Amino acid sequence: MQYREVTIQPAMAIANAGTATIDIDVTQPLTELDVVIGLTNAGARTPNLPIHTQIARIELVDGGTVYASMDGPQVCAAFCYEAGKYPPVWTDQRANAGQGATFPIRFGRYLGDPLRNFDPTKLRNPQIRITWINNALHLAGSKTLGIRGKIMDGVPGASSCLFTTAVRTFVTAAAGIEVTELPTDYPIRKLYVQAEWYRLSTPTAITWLRLDCDEGKFIAFDNSGWDLAEWAEEEFGQFQMRQWFNVNSLDWLQTWLGMTYGAVMNTETANTFVNGRTTATNAVQVVGASDAGVALALADVECVGIGVLPHDVYVYTFGVQDDPASWFNAGAYRKVKLNLTQGFAGINCTILVQQDRPM
Repeated sequence: MQYREVTIQPAMAIANAGTATIDIDVTQPLTELDVVIGLTNAGARTPNLPIHTQIARIELVDGGTVYASMDGPQVCAAFCYEAGKYPPVWTDQRANAGQGATFPIRFGRYLGDPLRNFDPTKLRNPQIRITWINNALHLAGSKTLGIRGKIMDGVPGASSCLFTTAVRTFVTAAAGIEVTELPTDYPIRKLYVQAEWYRLSTPTAITWLRLDCDEGKFIAFDNSGWDLAEWAEEEFGQFQMRQWFNVNSLDWLQTWLGMTYGAVMNTETANTFVNGRTTATNAVQVVGASDAGVALALADVECVGIGVLPHDVYVYTFGVQDDPASWFNAGAYRKVKLNLTQGFAGINCTILVQQDRPM
């Protein structure tokens, strides 16, 4: 077996907003696809508007069939829960600054998995489709898009592949239980629930989660959001998200971590001290002043947030992640219902599943 990198689409200029559909024209199995996006900020600072928020959808399609579908933040969160670290990103929200990010989509249990990978030759017309949006704070005509692939030479394409797809999005209510039926056509390896709202912790948005199969025949879990957050930290550890800002003292900065435990801050302004105050939400407050006691004002600040639940995404892993026989056999049940108890209104909540899908 040999591994090699291929450029499926060299970096190209793209419109301010739109959709690009690119053929996956390779004949060897792929263990990962990387979507690479770049842009430049316009002449004003762009607080809490990093590059990943501009990716509305990344899909793997074959004709009318959608095999994988996530937005930019969801791709980042899924990668965190596979690799144990945040994907490559340069997030700079200062005026006229450049931003760049890689959105990796893995198809196996690990990088280079010979038993779970994506074989494009098993589909009729495999394509990756990227949809992005525009914000006036980003410089018109500055966006670029490229596609890279990690190829596995010397092995046959696997008989199945791990695909992550958004099942449903709904807007939360202030209270009550929202019920969603999960697909039962293929085994489920991971379940994700995203509820992202500025300056709110994820377990405050969705307070309780229960997975019920055939009206109580099997209950996979029935636990608080705090429990799921602790399980995620136990399995995957804490994550770091690094960003540059131009801020004032007492500004709040979004960390994109559903529970932020701390933040390390640095400023380029001489004779100035700065730190971050956290309240275990997905944001951190800047506290800074000069050695003369003058409050920080429009200073360049680097912030490294530290916490769990990237992009406010819960994860539940079924069984042993390297053992397909232990994954959740959803097809053994007539109905699989995810019950989510809501704690705050007006939040877009998305449910995603990672399924072991035959090719």
